[in-house]
Amino acid sequence: MARRQRDHDESIYGWGNTKSASGAGAAAPKVQTYNVPAPAAAPKVKMHVDSSQVESILNPVRGIRDAQARAGIKPTDHSRHNVLAIKEQSRLNALQKQQQEQQAQQQSLSGGGSRAAAAAGRPGIVRSVSGSAAAAGWSVRSGDGSSDGRDFLRENKAAAAAASRPVKAESRQDGGAAYLQKSEYGQVPAYLLQRKMELAQQEEAMRAAKHAAQIPPGLRQMPEAERLATLQLLDANKAEAEARLAALPIIIETPSAIRHKDELERRLQEIEDARRIFSRPNVLVHAGRQQ
Repeated sequence: MARRQRDHDESIYGWGNTKSASGAGAAAPKVQTYNVPAPAAAPKVKMHVDSSQVESILNPVRGIRDAQARAGIKPTDHSRHNVLAIKEQSRLNALQKQQQEQQAQQQSLSGGGSRAAAAAGRPGIVRSVSGSAAAAGWSVRSGDGSSDGRDFLRENKAAAAAASRPVKAESRQDGGAAYLQKSEYGQVPAYLLQRKMELAQQEEAMRAAKHAAQIPPGLRQMPEAERLATLQLLDANKAEAEARLAALPIIIETPSAIRHKDELERRLQEIEDARRIFSRPNVLVHAGRQQ
């Protein structure tokens, strides 16, 4: 009971009581201090933030070339090296080919010179020349070996070339004139015309077979002549119906006249629908219908 009274006195709700209300004097509040030991502060941990770690996270290294560039090393340009290597190899191949051509030319010249020297070293040999060659002006070397400083090989080549040119030109001119005088000159050969006609017939047959395969069973395609005749008949019927419709009076009141007008208008509509169908290039009709 005493403890409850003490707690009531210490509470703020017990400050205003009957004593203060009576004016005898305000009771001073009781202040009680409690010493609560504070917990020990945790030791501070020194942390060092490395800027390179943050940079590596935000901007990671992308390949060995990026690592070399960041280290101040210039990356190797492999494509440029490949182009230079290809150019160098092409130059070496061209030089090698040129050397081979020069060697082949030297071998051919040395072979011709050796053959000419071997022929010139046999002065006792007499070359037999035919009558046509002698008539063309060829120089004939005698057996005594005296040449008088003349180049017989060059003279013989020049004489042969001069003698052969007019003959070839004349033969070519004669052959051309004879060919132009042929009766079939400028005309297409008969076998080509025959082959062209066969190809056209084959294409037409293939086109007809392909078109026939698309026609449903029980139907046939109306021939062009029958289609045109049907169109002419429809045009005549249309003209007749329009004339009969125009002959009707302007004011129609009787039921029979009204029915007659409606019948003529219906017939004109049917004729127009039929003309639209038969105006198509391909018209299918029943196979049992007579042409």
